[in-house]
Amino acid sequence: MNKIIHLDCSLRDGGYYNNWDFSEEFINSYLNVLEIINVDYCEIGFRFAKNNGFKGSCAFTTEEFLNALSIPQKLKIAVMINASDVVINKKLNFEIIHKLIPVKSSESKVDLIRVACHSELIETVIPLFEYISNYGYASACNITQISEKSSEEIRSITSLLEASKVDIVYFADSLGSLVPQDIKEITSSIRENWSGPIGIHTHDSQGLALPNTLESIKC
Repeated sequence: MNKIIHLDCSLRDGGYYNNWDFSEEFINSYLNVLEIINVDYCEIGFRFAKNNGFKGSCAFTTEEFLNALSIPQKLKIAVMINASDVVINKKLNFEIIHKLIPVKSSESKVDLIRVACHSELIETVIPLFEYISNYGYASACNITQISEKSSEEIRSITSLLEASKVDIVYFADSLGSLVPQDIKEITSSIRENWSGPIGIHTHDSQGLALPNTLESIKC
């Protein structure tokens, strides 16, 4: 079996409950624990393009914010960008993209940029993965609401991604509705056209996050 890469996104995803307003002391302690338990990546926050109302530092995860943290040497850092933030009038807005990704990876603490994307936007955001690659970061496409997509749609999506510069394809059980048999079928559909690493983001709405993860490992 290939090495399993663990990505913890508790600060990014958990931020929905507190507007991403975590103290620097808490974040540093959390990062230290992740290194101790051998987590590979911490997805520390979003990079939102807009600020509607108060949001904490993990909503924007700026370079200045990252430079102020005590990031353990072995822990890699990821951030997430919403595709809907960079697609304006059905086109990629590179002015916004450059604001969200202002420096090359050699000047940043960030190692991986994940793009959360509804399937209907994937064709539009394909050039974004080339931009990310040219800036030296690893990239991932996080396909949201995968449970609503047919096998044919999944094969079509991954065919586009196979021809792109993206490094990893994730699928997210956004609605928490998947069961292990669904995981098997989705993974099979992805693998038909995608030859790279596959990631999964599970939700525990039915108490199946762990069984679904274990099934994905088998697949």
